Amino acid sequence: MNSYGVLTTEEEIMEMEPECYITPKEEDEIEFDIDFRTWYKYGQGLVCYGYDCKNHRFIKLFAWRRPVNGEMIYAPKETDIDMSKVKDGSLWKVTLGKNKKGKVEWKTAEFIEDIDEEIEDEEI
Repeated sequence: MNSYGVLTTEEEIMEMEPECYITPKEEDEIEFDIDFRTWYKYGQGLVCYGYDCKNHRFIKLFAWRRPVNGEMIYAPKETDIDMSKVKDGSLWKVTLGKNKKGKVEWKTAEFIEDIDEEIEDEEI
């Protein structure tokens, strides 16, 4: 795992059972609770794995590397938030939409709250 919590070793990734997460195929607006993140092994991207609170399923979303203000970030298509630096256990309002080829992609992300911090506060 790197300093931002992105899983980097095959052992770390396999412990999280990434095969249980699906790629959404329909346009939607959802609340997305990030479980964990990994680097995309076939290109310059980041895969965010988490829970789709609206449709009650585990999904994976892809944030692609692109330049923003002279810095390379990993972000949804229309949002300039570097998803490689956000916290696991955070909740996001997410928009999924079709690209020019008709495939569904991650368009936007808007931070809602840190779920893990809320749970820790309740335990105290």
